[in-house]
Amino acid sequence: MPNNATLLLFVIISLIVSGCDEHVAVEPDVNQNKSNSSSKPYLNQSFTLPDLTNSTDIVREHLQYLFIEAKKADDNRASFARYADALFINYFYNDAKDAYMTLAVIEPRGHKWFSMLAVTSYNLGQTEEALDYIRQANQLNDDHIASLFFEARLMEETGNYERAKHYYQIVYSKFPNIVESNFALGKLLFNMGQYEESRDYLEKAMQLSPQSSIARAYLIRLSKIVDISIDIPAENLAYNEAQLSLPHPYYEEVMTEGRTLNDLRFNINRSISKQDSLATIKYLKLLITHYNDRVQEDDFLKLSHYLTFERRLNEAKKTYLKAINRFPSSSTFHLGFADIALSEKKYELAREHYENALSMQESDNDKARSLQGIARIIASKGEFERALSLLNEAAALWKDNPIFQMDLMRVNADLGRFEKAFFHLEKAEELGFNIPNQLKERLTRLATQK
Repeated sequence: MPNNATLLLFVIISLIVSGCDEHVAVEPDVNQNKSNSSSKPYLNQSFTLPDLTNSTDIVREHLQYLFIEAKKADDNRASFARYADALFINYFYNDAKDAYMTLAVIEPRGHKWFSMLAVTSYNLGQTEEALDYIRQANQLNDDHIASLFFEARLMEETGNYERAKHYYQIVYSKFPNIVESNFALGKLLFNMGQYEESRDYLEKAMQLSPQSSIARAYLIRLSKIVDISIDIPAENLAYNEAQLSLPHPYYEEVMTEGRTLNDLRFNINRSISKQDSLATIKYLKLLITHYNDRVQEDDFLKLSHYLTFERRLNEAKKTYLKAINRFPSSSTFHLGFADIALSEKKYELAREHYENALSMQESDNDKARSLQGIARIIASKGEFERALSLLNEAAALWKDNPIFQMDLMRVNADLGRFEKAFFHLEKAEELGFNIPNQLKERLTRLATQK
């Protein structure tokens, strides 16, 4: 898990993680970025999935799905970018760095890729590399607040206070009324010995967020160095002085709960980048409640996903039903609802929604998922031959999805066709599915028995 300093970076870099496609006419200072940006596919055969043995089922299936999507797309930069972001969010930093490097070579004017190379390098403890990458990002766009803030933070950590001050002042000029910009400058100036100027920013940070204990702690320390009077309750003194001993003071959660559409979207992206699913759910609910006419399909999809992740299945089902009512022609929400109903063994309800999705014929992949769901329901009733027929049809529609191969393996095993089951197991492994050794060994024995 990330330490306090890394959590700070998740806050600062939230706008970057959410994606930015700005393209400006400034060449980055790199020699290797001379690739033809139209070349494809971007995810070539040298890329493989990381070791997912210790990952949860949700993380494993999600990364496998994104990996497959990126490999099969004709113009797959967007799919590859989603895969890279998922690697980063799930702490596969080395793999994420390789992926962002590929994207930076393909799109040498892509600000996001250099920004993410910077934060990924930092999380790997490669501070000098992180500085190089964030400088290149800021050459591409010198008006991106999150990137400027990040460079300032790195400068401060490496002791280059004057450069850090320069970048913090740029951020402050853009956002003079947020706690982060005031506290950052106040703390830096304090460490530089510029106490009077430091006081102004720290006091403003306190005014903006009276509960900011770390800003209060610096003011207490400042009051012992210079002759100033500050109004801070005495009972907080010991706690705040203890805060000063932290090796990496970090910004508190001081952003107020936004109510404008832009505030909510900012907070949603920030919460996602920090992997704070509860905050993400809260802000998505606020968005859907207050801006119902501006809600997109993806907003409902995200809320349903995070509710499912938190095992709040009844809420997730209600969200899917609202989405079905709002977007009646989308099969995605029928599939999501059906998957939950199937997990609860509500077979008839699940089948109804799988069949609704199947009737919409949105894409081969959605049709394949619908057939797979119906096949699983039929298999649960012991009708393995019918299930096998549907799964073969699904696998033909989505040839490179290992999940279908695993389902085919299970049904063939249920039918006692172990050689065929082993064939599908090997096929799933070829397509990138991580097969437990125990399962492979057991099925090998069954397939070779005479």
